[in-house]
Amino acid sequence: MSGVGFLRRVWLTRLSGPATERPLLRQIFQRRPARMLELGLGTLKRTERLLRIAASLGPVHYVGLDPFEARSPGDPAGVTLKEAHRRLHGLGKVQ
Repeated sequence: MSGVGFLRRVWLTRLSGPATERPLLRQIFQRRPARMLELGLGTLKRTERLLRIAASLGPVHYVGLDPFEARSPGDPAGVTLKEAHRRLHGLGKVQ
């Protein structure tokens, strides 16, 4: 059995919100990825949640691409490069 129990797994993949993340969570549980690439980090809420779950299943090499400080005024809010590295460093190998 993985680091996530059966009931928690059902909750995450079928009932938890936001519903748009459920297919990603199902793929993480089915494929147990060792490498993840994310384009656009936003506020890091989804990133941290997905990395915690993936890291509980095995080691994870994560690469996140984001404009960080180079965002234009019309772009959605996001985190700085330093904040992203600080928050994600403990969750896996981060580049």
